Amino acid sequence: MRASAASTGSKLPAARLRVGFILANHFTLTAFSTFVDTLRLAADEGDGSRQIHSSWTVMSASGKPVRASCGVELLPQSELVAPGRFDYIAVIGGLLHKGSQIDAATTAYLKSAATAGVTKLSAHSHAHSCPVPSTYPRFTPPCDTLPT
Repeated sequence: MRASAASTGSKLPAARLRVGFILANHFTLTAFSTFVDTLRLAADEGDGSRQIHSSWTVMSASGKPVRASCGVELLPQSELVAPGRFDYIAVIGGLLHKGSQIDAATTAYLKSAATAGVTKLSAHSHAHSCPVPSTYPRFTPPCDTLPT
């Protein structure tokens, strides 16, 4: 068995892929879990689940738990992080009939990410819906790259 970087005192290399996640109100848990688990499996070898080759951060404007469409609440890891720290920002949407999906602070954050040139993604179960603000007219949901 190989010694981990932490046990040998060596520093882990910077991740080659950095993804920030924003969970919309009543987000689809399957869309989020499939996306993040794929990153987890690609991030390390030998089922170590370390964020080596890819890294991710789950964020929200408030830092408060976000409810999935199934009722499960997920506590974000942090409040909104500077967009330039990510290669991609993924917005995970969900139920449309439950009201606003993202708040004004998150909308402003996504606009600043667009200005910074960070690529936005959207993932959800509704091909006709998107929690990303309408200020991105060329957006094609779901899971397509949002042009800057």
